[in-house]
Formats: sequence, C-alpha cells, structure tokens
Amino acid sequence: MRKFKGAIYGLVAVALFFVSMGQLYSGFTGGGEAGDKMVAQYQRLSTEGEQTVAVTDSVYTETSTKYSTTYDVDYTFEVEGRKYKGNYEFDDMEDVGIGILQVTYLPEDPNINAIEVEEKAAKVDSENYSPFTIGLVMLLAAAFFGWRAYSRFAE
Repeated sequence: MRKFKGAIYGLVAVALFFVSMGQLYSGFTGGGEAGDKMVAQYQRLSTEGEQTVAVTDSVYTETSTKYSTTYDVDYTFEVEGRKYKGNYEFDDMEDVGIGILQVTYLPEDPNINAIEVEEKAAKVDSENYSPFTIGLVMLLAAAFFGWRAYSRFAE
C-alpha cells in the first residue's frame, strides 16, 4: 500500500511539474499580458478620458457566489449624438437603482469606457498574479509531492 501511495505522489509530482513549467514559460514570454492591458487601458482612461453622464437600465443581473453577491447593470451614454453602452458591477443592491452614473470614455473611441476608473485599475492590478509566480508555487508543490513519492519508495 505504501508503494501505491508513493506511485500516486509520483504521478501528482510529474503532473504538477509539467504544468508549472508551462506557467514558468508563459511568465518568461509575457503570458500575464491580459491584466497588464486592462491596467494600461484604465490608466489611459484616467489620463486622457472625458466624463459624461450615463443612464442605467432598470434590469440587472444578480450573480451570487458562496462569499458575495454582485449586480450587473448595463448603461448607455451619448457622445456627439451617438449612443454607446457599457456594463457596471454593483456590490450593494441599494446602489443598483441609482439610475445615473459618471462614465469616463476615450474621446477617440467611446466604446472604451468605464465607471470608477481609478478603483478598477487598482483592483485589476492587485489581482494580476503573474504566470511566473504561479509556476514557482506549483514547482514547489511538485517538489514536495516528488519528495513524498521518493520517501514512500525508499522504505
């Protein structure tokens, strides 16, 4: 039975090793670009963006998880006579009925827009874990399982 457990630990170690190598490779080749692009977009909105008033829809989508509930609301705004859309996520049900929000948009492309630009940039930046970091953690886990497998077979 000990050798069987050792074989299982060995298989887990090999799987974690290969996945961690993929994460490390992705980290070295710039795999964390999606979060970086979002942060850059929010920074650009905060420096170059213009503000206007947006009107929220009366319909919202409630999303519940084990730890929180959020409410997604679509909004529309006008720039030079053309209508544009966006989506905003509220954390509190009482805020959903606001109806009017300040939206920041890029003058050359109002399709790029957001509500609470600085807060979103900070949130995305804090949640942006690089693939390199994830790969290192997984490599440590692979080393642990490999050591456990080796110790099971050595006995």
